[in-house]
Amino acid sequence: MLAGSKVSAGAEATTVSRQIFGSMNADFYDLVYSDKDYEAECDLLEEIFRRYGAGPVQNLLDLGGGTGGHALPLAWRGYRVPAWPRAAWNLTS
Repeated sequence: MLAGSKVSAGAEATTVSRQIFGSMNADFYDLVYSDKDYEAECDLLEEIFRRYGAGPVQNLLDLGGGTGGHALPLAWRGYRVPAWPRAAWNLTS
């Protein structure tokens, strides 16, 4: 994806999370949070960065990021986002 593009975190993010995490657990996690509006939450984060940041924000660390619901859209928007899953099953395929 090109940096700055407005890509939905829906079906494409689910496909990416299955490729990365490859487990039934990732599918279940995505199902539980399927109604969560990650794009709107990322919009809010960007507003917080603009209002309260000491300067332009380029690097983010997503701790407990699940299957990447925030990390993927933020990366597509041009941020560098290493993510650390909260559960060990997210680290294995």
